[in-house]
This record gives sequence, C-alpha cells and structure tokens, in this order.
Amino acid sequence: MGNLKHVEHVAIAPKTTTFKRLKKYYGVRLAQHAAEMIPCLVNKTGHTDTYCDNKLCEALRRRFGTDGTKDVFV
Repeated sequence: MGNLKHVEHVAIAPKTTTFKRLKKYYGVRLAQHAAEMIPCLVNKTGHTDTYCDNKLCEALRRRFGTDGTKDVFV
C-alpha cells in the first residue's frame, strides 16, 4: 500500500459490501454514520481499528453470506 495514511485511518467506505450490508440490514444511511462505527468499536472494545474493522466485516459476512467480493489485505 503506497499511502500509509489509509492504514492509520480505518473507516468503512461507502462502496464496500460492509457499508451496503449496514445500510440494508441496519439502517445506516450516511457515510458519516458508517465512519463513526470503527472509532466507536475501538472505544468500546479496546481493540485496534483494523481489528474492529475486520471483525465487523467478518460478522456481517457470517450473518448474511458472501456475495463473491474479495477482501483487501494489508
């Protein structure tokens, strides 16, 4: 990854499957609301932002299945 700022600022991007699932199943409508989720999870759990992002993605995938999309690994 060329731009390390992306690693330092983990957020749920609006065009990801995670965002689409949050929107469809949990009513998250705005990108700003999705952007608040990872910092909130970090605060509540004490885990890193990358850990929380991965766990959220995997939990949604487990609950709602896979749609054939590929993960990005750093």
